[in-house]
Amino acid sequence: MHPDRRSFLAVGFTTLAAGPLTANDLPIRVGVCPVCGAPDAFIDTLHDGDEYYVECVNCRVYRASRRAFRLFQYLRDKADAESLTRLQRLAAALRSRERGAAVQLDYETWETSISD
Repeated sequence: MHPDRRSFLAVGFTTLAAGPLTANDLPIRVGVCPVCGAPDAFIDTLHDGDEYYVECVNCRVYRASRRAFRLFQYLRDKADAESLTRLQRLAAALRSRERGAAVQLDYETWETSISD
């Protein structure tokens, strides 16, 4: 095999092995959506970890402040009926919005998106 071809394949393999990357060449973490619990959400941190970007098959795309994201994780881990109901209502609200609609969830105001 030609030496240039071997190095090209090695570089390509390394890139593929690293997993999906963001526009800034940072790895995207595959994890659990803290709102609905879907196990195959793509999660990225923005602004030095102060904000999370989530792409979920159920909730679609949203951003959450670090405090809101951690709260959603806490409520999901707590697993009591009231907490799970609040998260289900939030997931339904996120799902029901128009495609492409930007959502920013903040710790202090996230429940306004699920209020009746």
